[in-house]
Amino acid sequence: MDQRYITRTYTREAIQFIEKHKDDPFFLYLAHNMPHVPIYASEDFLGVSKRGLYGDVVQELDWSVGQILNKLESLNLLENTLIIFSSDNGPWLVMEELGGSAGILREGKNYTFEGGMRVPTVAMWKGTIPAGTVYEGLAPQMDWFPTLAVLTGIRLPTDLELDGTDLTKVLFNTGDREGGSYLFFDGNDLQCYRKNDWKIKKPFEGYPGSPWKQAVAPHDTLLINLREDPGERNNLYATKKELAENLFREMEMELQAMGKLPPSLVVRTEADNSHLRALEMKRDEMESSRSGYIEVDGSRLDYIVEGRGKTCLVIGSSVYYPKTFSKNLREHLRMYFVDMKWFARDYTPEKLDSVTIQTIVEDVEEIRQKLGLDQPMILGHSIHGTIAMEYVKKYKQEQKRSLQS
Repeated sequence: MDQRYITRTYTREAIQFIEKHKDDPFFLYLAHNMPHVPIYASEDFLGVSKRGLYGDVVQELDWSVGQILNKLESLNLLENTLIIFSSDNGPWLVMEELGGSAGILREGKNYTFEGGMRVPTVAMWKGTIPAGTVYEGLAPQMDWFPTLAVLTGIRLPTDLELDGTDLTKVLFNTGDREGGSYLFFDGNDLQCYRKNDWKIKKPFEGYPGSPWKQAVAPHDTLLINLREDPGERNNLYATKKELAENLFREMEMELQAMGKLPPSLVVRTEADNSHLRALEMKRDEMESSRSGYIEVDGSRLDYIVEGRGKTCLVIGSSVYYPKTFSKNLREHLRMYFVDMKWFARDYTPEKLDSVTIQTIVEDVEEIRQKLGLDQPMILGHSIHGTIAMEYVKKYKQEQKRSLQS
């Protein structure tokens, strides 16, 4: 099918299902394909967000949820329906702007850091779940099976061993979820263990990166207090080794209690890989050098662009400065080396009399606009730090940031 209309099609089918079963109890599982890559939005939503195509896709998903809620309300079913909105994993960061963001959380999909495993979940049941309730405890997706069984009065077999726990107390704000531990697996590899606020993570050898998985540096054992540090930045292992040892013992006991694990099941089908090709072309373009010039205040300023990664404006000389920046920087920054006026071919010494920090700052902003740099960092040497600070003072909107060196 035409994937531009996949969200619209899912929404139409969901509404038809609700209409068909409005007089009977029903279970609707609507697993939107978006925003999994490759991402598409219908023409009604293209360009409506400030986050590019990814934002447009999310806007259309928001519309979809609204359409379904409106249908339930029009049929007087909203107060008799539990709506759950969630996700299966964190953002696919290697897909760059097509893959989403984990915010303050560390890493994303394919990793057992919080950015890969922790996702937001919203549960709505008008008139039953207290509005505005926030629960910050642990609640894996496996909990929904026993929870829905309790809510619908379905008695599960007593000899059935479940991975999930009933969440009705959490939903109705009458108590907490029973049990506060969780094992984090990558396939059959047990990597982390959480007990209440604490998370212990085994040493990791690192990953060099691939088209489907972002590079991650190696690390030693990590001990994190997730309540105080959800971004997993502060490793407390060195100062709390006894706690770490206890958590490792508990982790091993819970693993053994699970018995023999089945082999990992990986299902592959033919896929649309247009997103991989698009990213490859983009990266090839970014890694190649290009040059040009812009006109600023009557002067021709040459520039050269090198590297890949976050956009960076290097003010100074397009001839000398590229020789002074390392290969490592080029792997992380897309650098625009731009001449300042005194390096321009048509500049004369007497024009220096009119140059001040403020005029340079104004030139930098004009350069930014003409090169179409939305979020430039200002990078340079010595006096460029002063220029960067003055730039931020004058143009202090949130989207403009400064990096001094």
